[in-house]
Amino acid sequence: MFLCTYEDRITVVDGKLCRIVNATARRRGYEHLNLDIYREFEDETADCRNLYYSMMEGYRVAFPGTKNAYNEIEPEEDFSKTPLIKCFPHHVLSAHEIGLIALKYDGFFYTLKKWNATSDVVFKALRLWKEHKEIEFMLAAGYDRIALNKSFWKCSEKRRKEIVMFMKTDERLKGYPLKDVLQMMKYKVSVDEYLRFINFPYSYKLNYPAFKFLEKHDKLTYNGVALYCDYKKMLNASGHKKDDYWLYPKDLQKKHDDLFKELERRALLKKEEELKKKQEAYSKAIKKYLSSGKEIDGYSVYVPDDVLDINYQAEYLHQCLITADYIKKVIDKRCVLVFIRKNKKPVATVELLPRKKIGQFYANELDRNNCLPTEEVKEVFNKWLMAA
Repeated sequence: MFLCTYEDRITVVDGKLCRIVNATARRRGYEHLNLDIYREFEDETADCRNLYYSMMEGYRVAFPGTKNAYNEIEPEEDFSKTPLIKCFPHHVLSAHEIGLIALKYDGFFYTLKKWNATSDVVFKALRLWKEHKEIEFMLAAGYDRIALNKSFWKCSEKRRKEIVMFMKTDERLKGYPLKDVLQMMKYKVSVDEYLRFINFPYSYKLNYPAFKFLEKHDKLTYNGVALYCDYKKMLNASGHKKDDYWLYPKDLQKKHDDLFKELERRALLKKEEELKKKQEAYSKAIKKYLSSGKEIDGYSVYVPDDVLDINYQAEYLHQCLITADYIKKVIDKRCVLVFIRKNKKPVATVELLPRKKIGQFYANELDRNNCLPTEEVKEVFNKWLMAA
């Protein structure tokens, strides 16, 4: 494997214009080595060979007859591998290369005369020129970054003219990507003002109006941005209309807290609604246990007949009766839930399997290392089970 220097050239291969990258290497014990290792064609196809990537050392080349990355002798082979990169060194086109391109696309010659074309982007420009001849004037005027953006050419002709006219207001706009130019147009922002926005450390989390909103309310801090981002996520989930009233509230913290409570209430109502839908099937499944409830040694032991009662038990004892869908297990007759309470307060839950086998038997599960029921509670349940 060799660390190499690279050079590229524009030539013609099989009647198609092609950019070829050559790798050269010198190492003691070897003669001077060079190999064409990458080809990119005018039609956007590309291929490479004998090229391997090392995270620490970058791209390395295995020349035919030398060892490759797998400690095997690299065979003689044609270009066949999937291209790995397109970021090789580039150069300004020579007169000879411009002549080769002009022979095939004589109209494109005028674009190349007016534009300081480089080998890395000339084919991109050529492909766009075939559909949009006006790219010649944009490249000549120095609007390379916009002109070579495919998204720009997907805009209507009227929109493209608006973008170019806006960019003419400030020479610095030539260096900005289309995304930023459109943002400045949308919010009617000067370059200096937009620079202030994008230089804000957390600007990647905000759009410009949100930036101005936080600035106005003295919340241009990490915590302020985090609060607004949390609020936006909840707003997206809420379904509320995204107008200025909701997007930029007068009191962000209060609106955040109010929306949190609203979503919490919605989630609770939705959960209760889902539980009610299961009630009918659940009632049928535990019908034969409805008369099994007993008072034993000051404890109440019974099979619950209300799914909302199960929800209450789960929340009180921090158990997964709802989240693990034990209600469905009861409906499918894979188990029965038995509740043990004292003074109407939940004490423990038993998962009673077929043939009176005990599955899980837990008290409060807030502390998983200490959530087993007491011996007294176990004895109470055993008395109930014997009588059931």
